[in-house]
Amino acid sequence: LENSLQRIWRKPFETANEESIFLSGMITVADGSELVLVGSTLDSKRAADMDGLMARIDPQTGNFVKTENRKERSVAYFESVERRDDWILGACPDPDDPRNFYIVGSTQGKIERDTDRDRKDITVHAVVAKIALDRLETVWTHQFTVTHASGTNEEAAAAVAFGCDVI
Repeated sequence: LENSLQRIWRKPFETANEESIFLSGMITVADGSELVLVGSTLDSKRAADMDGLMARIDPQTGNFVKTENRKERSVAYFESVERRDDWILGACPDPDDPRNFYIVGSTQGKIERDTDRDRKDITVHAVVAKIALDRLETVWTHQFTVTHASGTNEEAAAAVAFGCDVI
């Protein structure tokens, strides 16, 4: 037991402009050959905007996964069309397809371009998305809208997805 608890590697994670990353989940994917870390960080362009962040990590070294071609990525942001606050709060692997995984979280913006959302809407919507592992791109998303108990979206209300499991 003592040998199994020895640290192999330890890495601090931050953005290229040294912003903190608030990690919220880690999963194994690609038949255990990669880790995916998910969380949220401040947008480097506007300090008031939170964005989701995904990173592919080599479990043996703790380094970012080396990509095979220009279309692949080891780090990607998950952000709304309107550049409002977005958070990734959890992730889970797809047991039937090791090249995809799912993320859950929330947004104050529009993840789906065709979501009908007024600029006065201050509610937070829950989000679920399927992500292609090699490109860290969205395969599909679903945004769950919410309204305040008064029936308006101009008063604060929130729907947030935290857990993730695929059956």
